[in-house]
Amino acid sequence: MHRQLLDRVAALIAPPRCAGCAAATEPGVWICAGCREQLHAMRVGRADQSTLAAFPYAGAARPLVAAVKFQGAVALAGELAELMRPRLPSWFEEAEWIVPVPAHPERKRTRGYNQSLLLARALARGTDLRVVDCLRRTALAPPQSEQSRAQRLKLPRRAITVEERAVRQNHPRSLAEFPTKVVVCDDVVTTGVTLEVCAQAIRDWHHPTGTSLVRCVAFASAG
Repeated sequence: MHRQLLDRVAALIAPPRCAGCAAATEPGVWICAGCREQLHAMRVGRADQSTLAAFPYAGAARPLVAAVKFQGAVALAGELAELMRPRLPSWFEEAEWIVPVPAHPERKRTRGYNQSLLLARALARGTDLRVVDCLRRTALAPPQSEQSRAQRLKLPRRAITVEERAVRQNHPRSLAEFPTKVVVCDDVVTTGVTLEVCAQAIRDWHHPTGTSLVRCVAFASAG
């Protein structure tokens, strides 16, 4: 009751708006019915044996990603995850861990959060998936939106590594029991290089995790 009252007061001061098109919405709702309908009508952004991007990076998907990534709309991650769920492949349900693509510490300090971690937590809610934030970025590159395709394809293989301490904090059992089915999570896929470097870092660090068992999901795909 107290929360509902606060929502009503906040709505009077600053009426809630859709993060996609700025249309009026109900308190606590970030995406209007029109944007949802547009997204549901879209094809899947990318789908192959190793990667699923639920939507193309176009239309309503673009401002929604921008809102959670650059405008501090952290609560929006939950609604993005709900939109993704009906499009997730069967192998997502079989995974044991979901690992977010890491933000460089400097960029994380600037934003105050890692949007990929927010999305991973939202996707894991209500499932048996364990969110394990164990990847670390060792090089700060310009945002991919500011790079040419050639630059995007040059992400050094060692730019992302596994931090063993973070693994042990989330997985206190023997590392011999490290799961063999892992999903890497990001907000947007561009060339796919970042996701592949993340997946390869996990494979290199834990050899029993086979190539086909580290897969990737994202909200949208630019390609």
